[in-house]
Amino acid sequence: LAKDGWLVPPGGSPGGVTQLRNPADPAAKEPVMVAGKDAGEVDNDYFLCPVKIADHEGPLTSSFPIENRLLPQGKTELREHLRRMGSRPYVEKLSDFHLLLWLTKQPNLDRHDMTLLLDAVKTKAPVLEGYRVIIDSIAGL
Repeated sequence: LAKDGWLVPPGGSPGGVTQLRNPADPAAKEPVMVAGKDAGEVDNDYFLCPVKIADHEGPLTSSFPIENRLLPQGKTELREHLRRMGSRPYVEKLSDFHLLLWLTKQPNLDRHDMTLLLDAVKTKAPVLEGYRVIIDSIAGL
Protein backbone atom coordinates (compact mmCIF):
# COMPACT_ATOMS: atom_id res chain seq x y z
CA LEU A 1 0.00 0.00 0.00
CA ALA A 2 2.72 2.47 0.94
CA LYS A 3 4.79 1.68 -2.16
CA ASP A 4 1.79 2.23 -4.45
CA GLY A 5 0.91 5.58 -2.82
CA TRP A 6 -2.28 4.62 -0.95
CA LEU A 7 -1.09 5.89 2.46
CA VAL A 8 -1.04 9.63 3.18
CA PRO A 9 2.13 10.66 5.07
CA PRO A 10 1.24 11.47 8.70
CA GLY A 11 1.07 15.12 9.65
CA GLY A 12 1.25 16.24 13.26
CA SER A 13 1.08 13.86 16.18
CA PRO A 14 0.74 10.16 15.39
CA GLY A 15 -2.62 8.60 16.11
CA GLY A 16 -4.21 5.22 15.70
CA VAL A 17 -5.68 6.11 12.31
CA THR A 18 -4.09 6.17 8.85
CA GLN A 19 -5.36 8.48 6.11
CA LEU A 20 -5.77 6.82 2.70
CA ARG A 21 -6.00 8.12 -0.84
CA ASN A 22 -6.45 6.55 -4.23
CA PRO A 23 -3.23 7.27 -6.16
CA ALA A 24 -5.21 7.17 -9.44
CA ASP A 25 -7.77 9.71 -8.13
CA PRO A 26 -6.26 11.70 -5.19
CA ALA A 27 -9.31 14.02 -5.04
CA ALA A 28 -11.69 11.18 -4.08
CA LYS A 29 -12.93 11.72 -0.51
CA GLU A 30 -13.53 8.07 0.32
CA PRO A 31 -11.10 6.10 -1.84
CA VAL A 32 -11.24 2.64 -0.29
CA MET A 33 -13.60 -0.01 1.00
CA VAL A 34 -12.90 -1.06 4.59
CA ALA A 35 -15.07 -3.84 6.02
CA GLY A 36 -17.61 -3.27 3.24
CA LYS A 37 -17.90 0.53 3.70
CA ASP A 38 -16.36 3.50 1.90
CA ALA A 39 -13.69 5.14 4.04
CA GLY A 40 -11.02 7.81 3.81
CA GLU A 41 -9.19 6.62 6.88
CA VAL A 42 -8.53 3.28 8.49
CA ASP A 43 -7.84 2.28 12.08
CA ASN A 44 -4.29 0.91 12.20
CA ASP A 45 -5.53 -2.21 14.00
CA TYR A 46 -7.22 -3.22 10.73
CA PHE A 47 -3.76 -3.94 9.27
CA LEU A 48 -2.71 -6.20 12.15
CA CYS A 49 -2.62 -9.93 11.62
CA PRO A 50 -2.74 -12.20 14.68
CA VAL A 51 0.22 -14.54 14.83
CA LYS A 52 0.47 -17.58 17.06
CA ILE A 53 3.21 -17.23 19.66
CA ALA A 54 5.25 -20.37 20.09
CA ASP A 55 7.12 -21.01 23.30
CA HIS A 56 10.83 -20.73 22.78
CA GLU A 57 13.29 -23.06 24.37
CA GLY A 58 16.87 -22.27 23.69
CA PRO A 59 20.14 -23.72 24.92
CA LEU A 60 20.40 -21.14 27.72
CA THR A 61 18.16 -20.88 30.76
CA SER A 62 17.57 -18.06 33.20
CA SER A 63 16.52 -19.60 36.48
CA PHE A 64 19.39 -17.97 38.41
CA PRO A 65 18.34 -14.58 39.87
CA ILE A 66 18.95 -11.55 37.66
CA GLU A 67 21.66 -9.23 38.96
CA ASN A 68 19.78 -5.93 39.15
CA ARG A 69 16.49 -7.17 40.61
CA LEU A 70 15.16 -7.48 44.14
CA LEU A 71 16.08 -11.15 44.46
CA PRO A 72 19.62 -11.53 45.79
CA GLN A 73 22.43 -13.36 44.04
CA GLY A 74 24.74 -15.39 46.21
CA LYS A 75 26.08 -18.75 47.22
CA THR A 76 22.67 -19.91 48.45
CA GLU A 77 21.07 -19.09 45.09
CA LEU A 78 23.92 -20.89 43.30
CA ARG A 79 23.37 -23.97 45.48
CA GLU A 80 19.61 -23.92 44.82
CA HIS A 81 20.16 -23.44 41.09
CA LEU A 82 22.54 -26.41 40.88
CA ARG A 83 20.15 -28.60 42.90
CA ARG A 84 17.15 -27.50 40.84
CA MET A 85 18.91 -28.56 37.64
CA GLY A 86 19.07 -32.10 39.03
CA SER A 87 20.94 -34.76 37.09
CA ARG A 88 21.52 -32.71 33.95
CA PRO A 89 25.08 -32.53 32.62
CA TYR A 90 27.15 -29.93 34.47
CA VAL A 91 27.57 -27.82 31.33
CA GLU A 92 23.76 -27.49 31.12
CA LYS A 93 23.67 -26.41 34.75
CA LEU A 94 26.06 -23.58 33.87
CA SER A 95 24.12 -22.57 30.74
CA ASP A 96 22.41 -19.67 32.51
CA PHE A 97 23.39 -16.18 31.37
CA HIS A 98 22.95 -14.53 34.78
CA LEU A 99 24.79 -17.35 36.55
CA LEU A 100 27.72 -16.90 34.17
CA LEU A 101 27.72 -13.15 34.84
CA TRP A 102 27.72 -13.79 38.58
CA LEU A 103 30.59 -16.28 38.26
CA THR A 104 32.73 -13.65 36.50
CA LYS A 105 32.62 -11.58 39.69
CA GLN A 106 33.85 -14.41 41.92
CA PRO A 107 37.46 -14.12 43.14
CA ASN A 108 38.02 -17.89 42.72
CA LEU A 109 37.64 -17.65 38.92
CA ASP A 110 39.83 -15.36 36.82
CA ARG A 111 39.39 -14.26 33.20
CA HIS A 112 41.20 -17.31 31.82
CA ASP A 113 39.00 -19.66 33.86
CA MET A 114 35.84 -17.92 32.69
CA THR A 115 37.00 -18.10 29.06
CA LEU A 116 37.34 -21.89 29.39
CA LEU A 117 33.94 -22.17 31.10
CA LEU A 118 32.24 -20.00 28.47
CA ASP A 119 33.81 -22.02 25.66
CA ALA A 120 32.53 -25.21 27.30
CA VAL A 121 29.01 -23.76 27.52
CA LYS A 122 29.18 -22.47 23.95
CA THR A 123 30.34 -25.79 22.49
CA LYS A 124 28.50 -27.97 25.04
CA ALA A 125 31.81 -29.59 25.95
CA PRO A 126 32.18 -31.22 29.36
CA VAL A 127 33.29 -28.87 32.14
CA LEU A 128 36.71 -29.76 33.53
CA GLU A 129 36.57 -31.49 36.92
CA GLY A 130 38.60 -28.75 38.64
CA TYR A 131 36.02 -26.11 37.71
CA ARG A 132 33.21 -28.35 38.95
CA VAL A 133 34.99 -28.63 42.30
CA ILE A 134 35.53 -24.84 42.50
CA ILE A 135 31.91 -24.00 41.62
CA ASP A 136 30.51 -26.67 43.93
CA SER A 137 32.70 -25.38 46.77
CA ILE A 138 31.46 -21.82 46.15
CA ALA A 139 27.91 -23.21 46.41
CA GLY A 140 28.77 -25.18 49.53
CA LEU A 141 27.98 -28.56 47.98
